Amino acid sequence: MAVFWFLAALMIVVALAFILVPLLRPRAASGPSLLEANLEVLRGQRREIEADVANGLLPADAREEALAELVERAQGDLQAAAPVKPAAAAAKRPWLTAAIAAVAVPFLAFGLYLAVGTPDAADAEKVGHEGSPMNEKQIVAMVESLAKKVRERPDDAQGWALLARSMAALGRFPEATEAYEHLMKLAPDDPQVLADYADALGMAQGRSLAGRPYDLVKQALRIDPKQPKALALAGTAALDAGDFKDSIGYWQTLASEVAPGSEDQTRIEAIIEEVRQRASAAGRPLPASETRVAKAAAPGASVSGSVSVAPRLASRVDAGATLFVFARAENGPRIPLAVLRSTAGALPLEFTLDDSQAMSPATKLSAAKAVRIEGLVSRSGNAMPQSGDLIGRSAVVKPGARGVKVVIDTVVDAASAAQANAAPPAAVAAPAAAASAAAAPASGSVTGSVSVSPQVASKVDGKATVFVFARAENGPRVPLAVVRAPARELPLHFTLDDSQAMTPDLKLSSAEAVRIEARVSRSGNAMPQPGDLVGSSGVVKPGARDVNIVVDRVVP
Repeated sequence: MAVFWFLAALMIVVALAFILVPLLRPRAASGPSLLEANLEVLRGQRREIEADVANGLLPADAREEALAELVERAQGDLQAAAPVKPAAAAAKRPWLTAAIAAVAVPFLAFGLYLAVGTPDAADAEKVGHEGSPMNEKQIVAMVESLAKKVRERPDDAQGWALLARSMAALGRFPEATEAYEHLMKLAPDDPQVLADYADALGMAQGRSLAGRPYDLVKQALRIDPKQPKALALAGTAALDAGDFKDSIGYWQTLASEVAPGSEDQTRIEAIIEEVRQRASAAGRPLPASETRVAKAAAPGASVSGSVSVAPRLASRVDAGATLFVFARAENGPRIPLAVLRSTAGALPLEFTLDDSQAMSPATKLSAAKAVRIEGLVSRSGNAMPQSGDLIGRSAVVKPGARGVKVVIDTVVDAASAAQANAAPPAAVAAPAAAASAAAAPASGSVTGSVSVSPQVASKVDGKATVFVFARAENGPRVPLAVVRAPARELPLHFTLDDSQAMTPDLKLSSAEAVRIEARVSRSGNAMPQPGDLVGSSGVVKPGARDVNIVVDRVVP
């Protein structure tokens, strides 16, 4: 800063020198003075007199008289041309102008700079804070300096909190957890500290909230049951542990704390839907009351009512069977607009169907003009009607209807099952592998076989289930097509096509490249479980034939 102003002053001095020195310097005469001019004239006249005498034009006795007259005239001219005194000449120098210039030039220079310049640019400290962002080395140096200071002040809770957050932001999670451990001793009942500590500890142990991180989250929620970060972490930890009901509960509590219609609520609803889908895929579907966001349904966005069994069929209901409740558009695709899964033992069942139970974002109950509600008691657990299942349908109703009655009063016969399965809604269930393999391969389909490696063959249980998935190589992990078959059919020939799509907007034929995966599941769960056997193909394109998959790995 001081150097800048010194240089600026020096430049002004130089500028003033260019102005003042020429202005005050004595000026040399621009020509001969009047005295010199008169002397030169007199010399010329004397030469003329001498020449006239020499040429006989002037008598010799008249020479002295002419010279005397010339001397007399010269005296008057020389006195009139006497030189000006130096003091008088000096008095004419422009001192006033020089003084004005000496004051005006610095004033104008500094004034204009302050008005249109950037004085703060000379302040290195301000530039460092207000200019371009600090680089990584500067940030790390600041955090290291902070760490050194707070270690000298072990009781500075604010400083330790800042250090812990800074270490976490730098991705130095082991050091962040050490700082949080110290901070927790200073603020043991602060739910925000506990939640932040759990987050950092989970990152430090490989992005897993199992164990102590989950315990810390629960401790935070005991102090403040609505702490936002603790609720989100608890929902994630419960989901990772396979506790879908608790996970939904945590996320619903968080949803009730955010502004209705906000982006946060939209994201939370999407997470709740993902938990619901994972619970259904795991064979543990959650009742509708446990999968809806804790908010009132918008008018026309849901249908509620009850499902019961006709007395004449009551004896045929197995309490362990699966109960499905579907909402289907009266005029449109057969894909359900909303699905609720429970057990037949819950009959008679009160239900509510809404958009949170949609099979696809593109087909929602609230967008339908008219729907019909169906109840299905499935002995096999398959959502597609099978011979011997029990089914019932409501009258046609509109979204928003209340008190809808569904009476299960019909036994599905073989013909009805075949008709219902002729064009199956792929989002509900995939056809058997044998049936799909027998059909002629459609354009955009993938065919091939699944076999088991000899080293894991002894681990295959004939009662297990084989899943064959097609997944986009680059895109969502949602399968583009799924085939399910008993493990006893291995080696298995398969055909995957758009009829087995999970959602209408994600189709195998539309993918650029896919990878085929096979899983032998002992539990019948489509989600990977420890002890399952898996294998995958290389990357192929839709239309590929004779794709070979070898199941050769055990899920740890």
